[in-house]
Amino acid sequence: MKLNVDASWAAATGNGHAGVIARNDDGLFEAARKLKIKAPSAAAAEALAILYGCELASSMGMERIIVESDSKENFSCLLDASITGCWEAFPTLVKIMRFGESFQACC
Repeated sequence: MKLNVDASWAAATGNGHAGVIARNDDGLFEAARKLKIKAPSAAAAEALAILYGCELASSMGMERIIVESDSKENFSCLLDASITGCWEAFPTLVKIMRFGESFQACC
C-alpha cells in the first residue's frame, strides 16, 4: 500500500489539518482520512500527518507500506537518526519510528 500524507498549518493559530490517502499496488483508492490538528510548527504538523498515515495503515491491517510526504526535514530525520530536525516534531517522529517497526516493510 502507498500512503500519501500532507498537512496544512496556520502559524497564527497553530491549527491545521492532516490528510492521508491510501492506494493499493494497482494505484486504486483504498481509504482516506482527514483530521483537525494543533501543532507548534509546520514540521510538527507534517510529522502528525505521517503518524496518522501509519495509524491508518495499521488499523487496516497493512503489513507493507510506502509513505510519501513533502516533508523532507522529517523524512531525513526518520532515515538518519544523526540528523537533527525540528525539536517540536521529535516526539511524533519517535512514535513514527515505533510504528515502522510493526510493519513487515516500511519505506
